[in-house]
Amino acid sequence: MAQQLSARRRATRERLLTAATIVFVERGVVAATVEEICEAAGFTRGAFYSNFADKDELIEELLAREHADVLTSLAALTESELPHLSPDGSGQVDLTHLVHRFLTARLIGRSHYLLHTELTLAAARDPEGQQPFRQASARATEKTTEAITESLRRAGLEPILNPADLIEVLYGLFERSNARALIDGDPDADALARRALPVVLGALTRPLSSGSLTPGLDPPPEPAHEPTSKPTNKPTNEPTAAR
Repeated sequence: MAQQLSARRRATRERLLTAATIVFVERGVVAATVEEICEAAGFTRGAFYSNFADKDELIEELLAREHADVLTSLAALTESELPHLSPDGSGQVDLTHLVHRFLTARLIGRSHYLLHTELTLAAARDPEGQQPFRQASARATEKTTEAITESLRRAGLEPILNPADLIEVLYGLFERSNARALIDGDPDADALARRALPVVLGALTRPLSSGSLTPGLDPPPEPAHEPTSKPTNKPTNEPTAAR
């Protein structure tokens, strides 16, 4: 009986989380109320508060679920796609297409973009909510960085900047692509990103150097040394003292 109740409660929580996603996307995290979430889920306030202490706890749970989905997608892509890229760079999978797939595992489409933006803004406004958001986001970014760096390595390439910084640049491109598509009413959310991605990857990567100290990072430049001036024996025009 306890197992049946546990399954029922999990189903209730899932419906509340799904309803919250819809309400947050349409109304925003700050404007959305517990009553609206309950109405969208078809539950009473009692059902909500028997599962979550407040809206903040629901947001934290939703954040964990969203990032868990991203990690699952990244793991599946890594397992299915990376074996087709051989270490010598003669893989059968187009690198730009592969990087695009890794990036869109995290952010693609109106609902995903708006929810991600709302959760980001909520964390930015709430110092107490920043830590769980930062931790969950860092895990997803770390896994994305590992997957894309390995894809580049197998294609015989490496970033010319810190790999984590490269991922942030690429995510910025996809976020702007989503925002522009929403404003323009374009259903193709990542059209701009697809057009620009080959150029960006070409500009921010280079052939893999076997002697690199750290992949993606240049060694520190040697300090400049000023040439040492050698003494010269210049003839003197001073008269020799008479003896």
